[in-house]
Amino acid sequence: VDSLLAEHARSARNDTAAIVDVDESDGELALIMDYVEGGTLSELLGSAAQQKAALPADVVIRIALDACAGLEAVHSLGDELGRPLRLVHRDVSPQNILVGTDGVARLSDLGVAKSLEASRGTQSGVLKGKLGYMAPEYVEAHVIDARADIFAMAVVIWEALTMTRLFRASNDAETLHRMLSYEPPPLATFRADIPSQLDDLLRAGLSKHPGGRPSSTARFGAELERVARPAGLVASHAAVAGVVKHLLGKKLDGRRNTLREKMGLPALPVGEITQDDGDAPTFVQALDAFAGGSTDGTTAPRVDAQRSSIPGDEPDPPPRAAPPEAASTLPLP
Repeated sequence: VDSLLAEHARSARNDTAAIVDVDESDGELALIMDYVEGGTLSELLGSAAQQKAALPADVVIRIALDACAGLEAVHSLGDELGRPLRLVHRDVSPQNILVGTDGVARLSDLGVAKSLEASRGTQSGVLKGKLGYMAPEYVEAHVIDARADIFAMAVVIWEALTMTRLFRASNDAETLHRMLSYEPPPLATFRADIPSQLDDLLRAGLSKHPGGRPSSTARFGAELERVARPAGLVASHAAVAGVVKHLLGKKLDGRRNTLREKMGLPALPVGEITQDDGDAPTFVQALDAFAGGSTDGTTAPRVDAQRSSIPGDEPDPPPRAAPPEAASTLPLP
């Protein structure tokens, strides 16, 4: 436990969710983390899908850049003597990216992170993480390094931009088959005005072979910003904050008042943050409502929400997507 806390203390920064303590109860360990007011990327995608909308592309890229910075901090972590720990997160997914009301995205849930130095020469035979985001080499040979996290991040970005699942199918066997053999269609199939260089970068991140991916998360994030910024696809944190408050406002009001009640403070009026259409579902619950149909990834809804509106006194909601005719969408595990 002390070692775990020490590692997280060294990695603490604005783009990772800090672990402040570990509690043990009945032989089970629970991580106690800083409270981040906001929601997960999964919740944001679910709320947008419920509204038949999509997250603006520039908001997706801003969130991804923050998450990449947090992931690079994890990968670069050293011990108290400065020796690299070669940590791998192993569970990069929309559920583990927290997006705050300050517009900053933070990587969370480092509970399954693996130090390659500490575990060198051992193999547990147990896969950690979510199957739809696991790299092929990890599933096939239990071989893993930082490039497996890059693969997972590329899946997250692809799904957030297209509002469809990439590899996840109706059962684990089909998911594995898609992961090992399926090549995603061009992003232009789903969204207008996405630069071809962005498509190329995600294809590199999704390479079935680790050697075909960017060599580090720092390089992946730098390339992502290089191709996205000239196209106006890097939102400000203020713009991301506006989208978070629009999509999750009522839910956040409820959470805030629950915390105030526990602290013996009076409740704030509903709408203190902002209002939305109700409790936001997760990506799990809402994608089927966004679009249903084929599961082979060959047809998909057009998503035309490219850029966010910079929020002012009355922030605009994310633009609505065109009504889909068919889509490859299945619930998250």
